Amino acid sequence: MYMSNSRREVRREAFERLEAAWETQASLAAMALNFQAGFRLSLYRNRGWDSVLKEPLARGRMQAATLEAMWSAVEAAVPGLLPYVAAKKRLLASIGSAGTTRRHPWARATARSRFRSRRLHQSSAGRFSADMAAFTEQALAQRWVEAENRPAKGAGAFCTGFPTHGETRIFMTWGGEYDHLMTLAHELGHAYHSWVLREAPYWCSVIP
Repeated sequence: MYMSNSRREVRREAFERLEAAWETQASLAAMALNFQAGFRLSLYRNRGWDSVLKEPLARGRMQAATLEAMWSAVEAAVPGLLPYVAAKKRLLASIGSAGTTRRHPWARATARSRFRSRRLHQSSAGRFSADMAAFTEQALAQRWVEAENRPAKGAGAFCTGFPTHGETRIFMTWGGEYDHLMTLAHELGHAYHSWVLREAPYWCSVIP
């Protein structure tokens, strides 16, 4: 919330406080990262693997040449993407204050024509893919999203799939702010990915 505030000084203070908090755990974080890296290197050495990419490529069912081609395309597109990233930063900063004051009650989801947040998801998805918009409507209508903000429920969000049933579930804590709207859209994207793969063989539908 504070990192997307419209006031630059608020965003700066939030960033500096986050950095200061992590500084108090720097030694512990460094130790954890070193142990993880050491374990991975020892595992690869004992398995005779000479590249840290061997396992992720195998899990992703991808050839090294494909990965290199993808990164080459990304690098070539960077100059064109920079203006987009700059514009997005300005947009998020400008809507920050509006996002903290304008509320989007989740209860309106039961009234299809009244829930602006839901219509926003559907219209945005519909401009990109009619199938994605239809899936969004289905996921919300069938209550595949558990978003109640209740006592003792933690913040955050995640999406999990049930490949053998061809369904997904999204768990999040809805606070009624713009950031939560974007989080829901993000998780619905994961859910749609699983939906597209629902008829694929199990081992081809598991996201690595």
